[in-house]
Amino acid sequence: MPRTTVYCIVEGHTENAVLNKLVAPHLSSHGVDFHAPIVKIGRGRGGVRFLEADVLYDQIRRFLKDRRQPYVTTMFDYYAFPTSEAKGWKFVSQLKADAAFRGVEAVVRLIEEEIHTRAVEGVDLPNVRARLIPYIQLHEMEAFFSPNQTRWRRLSAIRLWPGSSQMRCKNVEDARK
Repeated sequence: MPRTTVYCIVEGHTENAVLNKLVAPHLSSHGVDFHAPIVKIGRGRGGVRFLEADVLYDQIRRFLKDRRQPYVTTMFDYYAFPTSEAKGWKFVSQLKADAAFRGVEAVVRLIEEEIHTRAVEGVDLPNVRARLIPYIQLHEMEAFFSPNQTRWRRLSAIRLWPGSSQMRCKNVEDARK
């Protein structure tokens, strides 16, 4: 049975760790090879806010060109999404300015649509439009766990990335309880 490949481009180590430790094993058992690469950033500290738009589009195109014809998605936080005109994100600042009138969810959908349009522009690949599904989340990954402090403590006890000193849970199953 052929496996499906999915790349979810994320903005940081937390998203990468949670997806690789909790989501990837589950999807793997259903025939999906799931990868969560951290977005390549330019100069500056981590996060998508320092990223030039064309760099993101190039990364998306690179994954779309994979011979396995993978699905490609993103997981970026809305609040920190870049708005710099100099880095090619002018459309985002214009859309965010309308958030009070349109609603944040509508603005997020418009940003996702714009990323989709610009990333597949000029790409002649099979099913390329259907294989790119941009996603902007309204909240940081940590916000999904903080309402339930017990689960957050268990999750934060997992060694999320190499070199982490957090190693109180023996495995991911402990964090799911």
